[in-house]
Amino acid sequence: MFNKPQHLSSNNLTIIKLTRMECVVLDLLTSGEERVIGNEEILMKLNKDPYNYKGLPMCHSRLQAKFKKLTKGNNSLHSVRSRGDCLIMCINHHLNGV
Repeated sequence: MFNKPQHLSSNNLTIIKLTRMECVVLDLLTSGEERVIGNEEILMKLNKDPYNYKGLPMCHSRLQAKFKKLTKGNNSLHSVRSRGDCLIMCINHHLNGV
């Protein structure tokens, strides 16, 4: 479950805190019509310069590690070569607390 206002993601047993950047990435992946979200789109949403900002791979890495905790080792966030990222699990949005 994804709680955007509180920057949390959880399953039935574990709650993880997301950074603002991780929250933006997850929101794009769960709310977009396209299955694959391009890095340019993520950087635009974060108001980052796509030519100079180098922090997106680290954000992806941290988000993957957090999802591995929630899914007991499964990699739920996949990079799609030359396109962007794809979430391969269903995440429900929760608007009013956990």
